[in-house]
Amino acid sequence: MSNLCQWSFEGYFANYIFHNEKTGEGIFKICTSHSFLMGDAVADRIVVKRDARTKKDITWRYIICDATKCPTPFFSKGTPLIIYGGFTREKERWIFKLNDVRMESHDEMTLSNYFNSGNFPELSYQQSMALITYLRDTKQLNIIQFAEQENAAVILKEVCGVNKETAKNIIAVIMKTKMEEKVFRILSKANISFPYAAKCVKYYGNEAFKQLINDPYKTGYRIGLHLDECDKIMRHLGKYAPLDASRLKFAAFETTRRIENNGHTWTSLNDFAKAVNRTIIRTGDDSNNIELTSVLSVFYQTRELFCKSNKKNSIVYNRKIYDAENNAVENIIRLTSNREKIPFDARLIRKSEKACGMSYGKQQREAFPKILESKGIKILTGGPGTGKTTTIKGIILAYQEMHPKDVVKLCAPTGRAAQRMAESTEMPACTVHRLLNYTPYGEDANFKDASDPIDADLIVVDEVSMLDISLFSMLIDAIKTGATLVLVGDIHQLESVGPGAVLHDLLDINDKFIPKCMLTDVFRQKGGSPIIDNSKRINEGRTSLVTGKDFQIIQTKTETESMEKVKGIMKKYYDPKDPFKIQILCPSREGISGVVNQNTILQECLNTSKDKIFYGKGCYKVNDKIIMTKNNYEADYYNGDIGIIRSIDKNKQLHVEIREKEYVLTRDMMEDIRLAYGMTIHKSQGSEFPIVIVVMPMKPKIMLVRNLLYTAITRAKKQCIIINEGTALETAIKTIQAGNRRTRLKTLLEQRGMC
Repeated sequence: MSNLCQWSFEGYFANYIFHNEKTGEGIFKICTSHSFLMGDAVADRIVVKRDARTKKDITWRYIICDATKCPTPFFSKGTPLIIYGGFTREKERWIFKLNDVRMESHDEMTLSNYFNSGNFPELSYQQSMALITYLRDTKQLNIIQFAEQENAAVILKEVCGVNKETAKNIIAVIMKTKMEEKVFRILSKANISFPYAAKCVKYYGNEAFKQLINDPYKTGYRIGLHLDECDKIMRHLGKYAPLDASRLKFAAFETTRRIENNGHTWTSLNDFAKAVNRTIIRTGDDSNNIELTSVLSVFYQTRELFCKSNKKNSIVYNRKIYDAENNAVENIIRLTSNREKIPFDARLIRKSEKACGMSYGKQQREAFPKILESKGIKILTGGPGTGKTTTIKGIILAYQEMHPKDVVKLCAPTGRAAQRMAESTEMPACTVHRLLNYTPYGEDANFKDASDPIDADLIVVDEVSMLDISLFSMLIDAIKTGATLVLVGDIHQLESVGPGAVLHDLLDINDKFIPKCMLTDVFRQKGGSPIIDNSKRINEGRTSLVTGKDFQIIQTKTETESMEKVKGIMKKYYDPKDPFKIQILCPSREGISGVVNQNTILQECLNTSKDKIFYGKGCYKVNDKIIMTKNNYEADYYNGDIGIIRSIDKNKQLHVEIREKEYVLTRDMMEDIRLAYGMTIHKSQGSEFPIVIVVMPMKPKIMLVRNLLYTAITRAKKQCIIINEGTALETAIKTIQAGNRRTRLKTLLEQRGMC
């Protein structure tokens, strides 16, 4: 290998040979009319093209560029570039090693290729040539400098004859690529992946770069970065200051976010102070023990977090969560204030039985009048096999007989749970967000509320244990006075990922305010499911489980042995045509038998597709199982939604099928997905699969708890296989960890005399 010299030249992007969508590392080809001192030997390919204006033949050379040490943003075909670096000789061919690359243009033919390479479908060839002529005559062949002018769209409209909207779109496409390059130039120095640059540009548009360098902490929080990542950006900019007000605000935000991720809606001032300092120490500033008053002063100014004192101690709240709990209480009182009795005819139960093709048990029959004899809020809970779904279906049918003109709506917290609800009730169902018409608008959102309530007289919410306090508050605020809200759930399942313990807290309300129906009787049939039987045994703390063909426990000694068992079972049962027929669930992401390693190994074993994109240390292939890890209200996918990658287009965007709908995942969405051959038990909530493999490793021990195990095995419809390392299964059954969230909802209801 020999390095000849350092130089730069201009050309247009031709294609990727390799590109990592996350890191920006890659190898690509650039096409250039530049002549090289070494001659044409440095070119991978040579073509001759005629210049449409001069009618002269121009020699174009395809140069292989190595950007593995110089992360770059994604470039579409034809993008004009100036690259910097030098040639080296590798494996009998010349490679141009990049030091830098910039989106820039000074050449007419390069621009012609750019405008006619599919990036601007609204622009005809004649219109593009008219624009290039104008740029040449006005000495503005650098398309970026032209696009940055305030009147660029107006000029484009006049020169090319396109309409105002088309002109704006063309300028937006040019500036988006350039802005992503500028933002990624900063983020890559802090080892932050390209999707965050794309997300930053999506949020802030042409102001993205300015926003990022002016306040990396505020911008970073908005796009989902962590404090240590923002610190790296500040250090790169030479602006790092440990006591910077914006940094302290971010540290406190990250602390409250961590507290909320543990399910709590408040924390003590003392614990908050310790947690903030742990956050700061974690980022390497252990020499700076930040005083709590410095942090709180920022929040007193912004009103986003505040401290309230009582006789015992001082409590720190996130104001949005505090307001959500107060709002929920006021609306609970509003909806339960009318306790007027409504005549109920018991013959409606028999009618529902006939319609559902079943005979209800005593508890199920008692649920009908409890829910239908009055308006307001009602709760129906029950585990698998208790007939919860058929009871709700019958109650809805009876309600429609009693109130034929009323509007009935069904919903659930996640798309998958809503789909299951629709399948089991044979009635339309949607997500709670969709019911609320939740529409993002900048940093805020528009949704149904008291001034514009949901058009429904009966609203049934399934999987209510997944509702956090914020979503519950929004929902209950949008229910009109006089309507009936039926909350359906399983008290033994995991609580919501977000803060609050809504179902647990509401179950303590006096029955005269919120009638509750507890279905505990399991309906056994000939050859009944051992999954249901064992779920009941687990709830009772019994470690002697019933095993057989449909419920197996495979004992292992190590994580490595567990992983080998998983591979063997998946090879036996996995069906590429129905990939979610079998699903692996595990408490933890980390470890040899954890979800991350499972996905890496099983993707290699089960998916032979060659069509893929590289992302970080791994890749995504066509036919991969994936799961969404964040809510995207605009795109209409939600945390926990599962799907299949159906194709990868020429722009390296994933076309994914979720809930029988196709979604195109653009670069700013790439951090929202993970492989899903294995998924955490938390992420599986609201879903069901014919066959479930539950992997139970001994570590981390904190994850070995009863409700986590219960949730896992009740995801199985037909067959459950537990891979039990050591005594992990027994430990989980014996360990109770429920109802220990710090919330105010129950306390506030007690103060109002409702508990």
